[in-house]
Amino acid sequence: DYFSLAKNIGDEEVLRQLSNDSGIPEEIVEGAWTHKKFEARLKLNYQAAQKFGVSGTPTFIIGDQVISGAVPYQQLVRAAEETRNRYG
Repeated sequence: DYFSLAKNIGDEEVLRQLSNDSGIPEEIVEGAWTHKKFEARLKLNYQAAQKFGVSGTPTFIIGDQVISGAVPYQQLVRAAEETRNRYG
């Protein structure tokens, strides 16, 4: 939404409003800000991103391929097919 609607998704209130608009219950949103399990999950995701050299979004990891940026759909299909053919 930052790019399409010029909303700062780094702002907690903006994220709360987007969550509300999307129908996510308030207790889930509140838990995401306060519950330690979400913080631990975020840290694990950050570590995995570092391991794969992810430096931005979107990033797709398909097999051993790391594809960054807004890429054509067909590029993702090719990567999936290559991975399937390589690893069966």
